[in-house]
Amino acid sequence: YEALSYVWDQESTSCNSTSTPEIKIQTKSGITYLPVTLNLLATLKELRDENEDRYFWVEAICINQEAKAEKSTQVPLMDKIYSKATNVVVWLGDTHNSPEALALMKKIRYLKRYNQFVENCTL
Repeated sequence: YEALSYVWDQESTSCNSTSTPEIKIQTKSGITYLPVTLNLLATLKELRDENEDRYFWVEAICINQEAKAEKSTQVPLMDKIYSKATNVVVWLGDTHNSPEALALMKKIRYLKRYNQFVENCTL
């Protein structure tokens, strides 16, 4: 699975409104529809791959946000969830040509090269 970290929006995740967007999910017991925010829907649409299945762990879906007991037991496990993921996707929003996003990618690339340099050094 891939862990998805994304910018939460101010929209409600409850399914009280008929205009709430839904995503189709395949579960062990069959197909179900789950209400999501517009921002999460846009994020998942952008990340989907028509040629292969991708499995995401999404906090807003995997942890019941309205159940305090569940949140209190699941939130402390998030470091393990993220560290065991094959990939962590950080979605900052739909800004393909954003100068901030490009600057961040350059910094990450620099840190990756620096880390490789340090790992290759011997004392």
